[in-house]
Amino acid sequence: MSSIIGRPISNTQIYILDNYLQPLPVGIIGEIYIGGVGVARGYLNLPELTAEKFIPNPFGEGKLYKTGDLARYLPDGNIDFIGRVDNQVKIRGFRIELAEIEIILHRHPDIKECLVIVKENSDGDKYLSAYIITKKEISIAEIREFLLTKLPNYMIPNSFVFLDKFPLTPNGKMDHKALPEPYFSTSFQHQYLPPQNEREFQLTQIWENVLQIHPIGIKDNFFDLGGHSLLAVRLVSEIETIYQKKLPLATLFQAPTIEQLAKILQENNYNHHWQSLVAIQPKGSKLPLFCCHGVDGNVMFFRNLAIHLGDNQPVYGLQAKGLDRKENPLTSIKEMAENYIEEMRILQPKGPYFLTGFCYGGIIALEIAQQLLNQGEKVAFLGLLNVLGPKIKESKKNLLKRHWQKFSTLNIKERIKYIKRRIRWRIKMIHLRNKSLITEEQREDAPEKMLYENIMKAITIAIKNYKIEPYQGVITLINTEMDLVKMNSDSQRGWGEIALEGLEMYDIPGDHNDMLKEPYVKLLAEKLKICLKESEFKF
Repeated sequence: MSSIIGRPISNTQIYILDNYLQPLPVGIIGEIYIGGVGVARGYLNLPELTAEKFIPNPFGEGKLYKTGDLARYLPDGNIDFIGRVDNQVKIRGFRIELAEIEIILHRHPDIKECLVIVKENSDGDKYLSAYIITKKEISIAEIREFLLTKLPNYMIPNSFVFLDKFPLTPNGKMDHKALPEPYFSTSFQHQYLPPQNEREFQLTQIWENVLQIHPIGIKDNFFDLGGHSLLAVRLVSEIETIYQKKLPLATLFQAPTIEQLAKILQENNYNHHWQSLVAIQPKGSKLPLFCCHGVDGNVMFFRNLAIHLGDNQPVYGLQAKGLDRKENPLTSIKEMAENYIEEMRILQPKGPYFLTGFCYGGIIALEIAQQLLNQGEKVAFLGLLNVLGPKIKESKKNLLKRHWQKFSTLNIKERIKYIKRRIRWRIKMIHLRNKSLITEEQREDAPEKMLYENIMKAITIAIKNYKIEPYQGVITLINTEMDLVKMNSDSQRGWGEIALEGLEMYDIPGDHNDMLKEPYVKLLAEKLKICLKESEFKF
């Protein structure tokens, strides 16, 4: 349970930092680091533990002590203790603090006590199980609905067990081994519901094979099960093999469950025309926000951003040609922009337009804005998310500094994984650099990995050959604080000479790969909400 532990005493500094030693804003959970005159030099005769726990102070002189305690700042400046770092778990790629879920459960007026633990099914898959003592009768559906208003989907327990009291050991501690088994174990949003017909049964087999999770219920959400762009490509490819129907990846935004997907496949005359424009979240009365794909050509990673922007903000993605295997990917940024504008105008014939793009997608968004202005249209908002300016080139010194800041926060096991991951990425980039685009004959039968590499190659060629010209408008630049190390030699981060009518800059915690993931994507959405609201009043 959380508890308020107050403020730091005199001559002591308390920092709540993320995994990259960046300060976190009010309300966001991080690890407590202690600095000041009271911090010891280290552990006696334990050099390895000293190096792990006593780190150089990135904010001043001396050392910081890495406590292993999780906390967050409250609006009044007090510190709210959450739990221990070693109580964090990793499920389907997400780091989850069990105490944070328990805190939210305790806020429900009808819940007296609760405990959240990690369980494993017979296949070794991990899932969350909540044990609850209530003040009065309450349904699982009510609890889920309450949690979904407070937590991201991946933190919602998969099972709930109601108890009259918690089992205790003879010395009065919680006896986890005596807790009863959950009623169900692998349904990620609803109580497990098996296939109801042959089509749902076939789709269930495909999903379980692709996602490597068993069993999967027909109401379980593809994205909540850990589905991402590469798995989506594999999924629709297997569906096409069985049903001889080509589904665009965007179908999973509108039909993310087996039950919904089965209904689409049941339509005999279903023949969806593939297009670059993808309705990620089409509801709402506001002007749509158009989001440009990154180097992989896909827009799946914008889903969480759309969720946090809210139901009244329509969000549309612009995905690369070539994902459907029917066309070759474009190798020109100008041609990409022309194609995307054509489809955007079908949805929104006239401006003002809202545009954004992540990484390479920011360059594409910039060219779309350039062409719209040349056509006499208005661009109310152009947001570049972690996009390097044209003259910014990271030095080897800064690169090593950035990796060390991340590396120094990891334990030995995590460091080994980090090194392996960086080596794999470097090998992939070298492979991509030396790779040729596939031919039209190869495209139809190319495996998913080759298809993705082909699109990445085409986009990197397009970026390399594109010359960024000055923009007759305002550019909004949002960067993660870790990536500012790349740009510390330029206060305008490489965009000062490009944004002729002004540059607005915002920073959020995290690094490049975290920006569109929890919890940082929520902070990004809050910044974008403010920017979009201000932009509405300009036109």
